[in-house]
Amino acid sequence: NTSKTTNNNTSNTNTSKTTNNNTSNTNTSKTSNNNTNTSNTQAITIVPYTDVINDYRCNKKTSSWIYITSCQSTSVKGAKCDVAGGEDVLRSNLTTGAYCSTSKPGTNGNNTNNNTNNNSTKVIKYEYVKYTDGYWTNWSNYSKWSTTKVTANDYRQVETKTVKEPYTYYSTTTTDKEAGTSYCPSPQSGYVKVSEVNGICKYAKYVEISKEVDPICDTNIKDLVFVRRNGFTCVYRSKDKVTSNKYTLSKKAISSGSGWSVPANTNKYAYKIEKTTWMPKCSNGKCITAPFYVYSKYEKIYEKEYKYTNKGATCPKKAEIGTNSTCVIKEKTLVDTYEKSKVCPSGQNKINGKCYTNVTSSTKNTGYKDVTYYRYRTREYKKGTTYYEWSTSKNDTKLLNLGYKLTGKTDN
Repeated sequence: NTSKTTNNNTSNTNTSKTTNNNTSNTNTSKTSNNNTNTSNTQAITIVPYTDVINDYRCNKKTSSWIYITSCQSTSVKGAKCDVAGGEDVLRSNLTTGAYCSTSKPGTNGNNTNNNTNNNSTKVIKYEYVKYTDGYWTNWSNYSKWSTTKVTANDYRQVETKTVKEPYTYYSTTTTDKEAGTSYCPSPQSGYVKVSEVNGICKYAKYVEISKEVDPICDTNIKDLVFVRRNGFTCVYRSKDKVTSNKYTLSKKAISSGSGWSVPANTNKYAYKIEKTTWMPKCSNGKCITAPFYVYSKYEKIYEKEYKYTNKGATCPKKAEIGTNSTCVIKEKTLVDTYEKSKVCPSGQNKINGKCYTNVTSSTKNTGYKDVTYYRYRTREYKKGTTYYEWSTSKNDTKLLNLGYKLTGKTDN
C-alpha cells in the first residue's frame, strides 16, 4: 500500500511486475529492462494529488493506480486517481519533454527511463500551506431609482436625490344652512315640563299627597227627600205618603159562604177560611174524600206610607274613589324646579335660537412637494481560506511564488 519511484517508474504493492510486456501479480514491484523501447520515453515524476480548492488528496492507502489522460509539453493537463468509491483529478508537472500515455505505471507504455535498474529510490514530499485573508468584493451596479426608503450599511451604499413633483389636494369650505326647529329636551326622571318661554324650558318636580273625603249625595232631587248615606249608597223617600201594598181586613165579615173551594182574593176583598171538614164527595157514581170549606168575606183596608229609593253617591271634584267606601283627593306639592335651553336635532348647530346644518364644498388644487428617490449598490465579504499543496521539492519556486510556505510536515 505504498508508492515508490524507480527511474521515474511507480510501483505499488500488490500490483504488477513487468517482464517482456507480460504482467503478473506479486507482493513486490520491479521493472525489467528486457526488450525496453526507449525511443519515446521521457522522465516523469508522479506525486500525490492534492485538491487545492477542497484540500483533498488522493488516499494512497485506497488508491490503486494513477491514470494520465492527457498532457502537454511540460505538464499534465488532466489526470485522475482511481480511488475506492470515486475518482479525483490529478494536477502534476512533467519533469521534461512531452509525455502522453493512458498506461498504468509499471505496465507496457512510455513510462520507463533510459537509465533503468532494479534499485528503488524513496521520494520525500513536503507540505506547503497558503492562507488568504477575507476581502470585500467589488460594488455591484446601482439599482433603479425608487421612492422606497433604503438605509446604508457596510454591505450597501445608498444615493438619494430630491425632486419636486406635482400633486393634487382638495380644500374645503363650510357654510351654515338653516335646517330644523329647536325643541325642549326630555325632562329628568321625576320631573315634568311646566312652561316654555323665549327658548327656555322650565321643569318641575312634585310630591303627591292623598287625603280621604266622604262621598256626596245629591240633596236637590225633585219629589225626593234625602234620608241617609250608607257608603256610596244614598237613601231617599217620597215627599208624600202613598198607598202601599200593605193592607188589613175589615173588623167584621161582609158575608160568609161554604163549598168545596174558596174564592180567590181580589184587590178589594179577601177570603178567610173559617172551617175545613173532610167528607165524601161523589160524582158520576164515584166518591172521594175531599175538604169542605166554610169561609168569610172581608174588605181590604190599604195603608199609606213613604216610598224609599236608593241612588249612588259621587266623589267630590278632583277626588277619586278610594278604599273603605271613601273618596281620595290627591294634592301635588312642588319640591324642585330647573330650566334648560331648547336644543337642535343631532348634527345641527344652534345660532340665535335657530338650528343650522353645516354644508361643505370641496375645491381641487395642484401643488408641488419634495419627493426623495433612493438607489443603492451592494457588495459581499468573502471569508479567508487555507490551501495545502504537496511537492517533492523543498524549494518549490512555483508554490512559493503563489504565496505558499512550508509547514514542516513531510510524507515519505
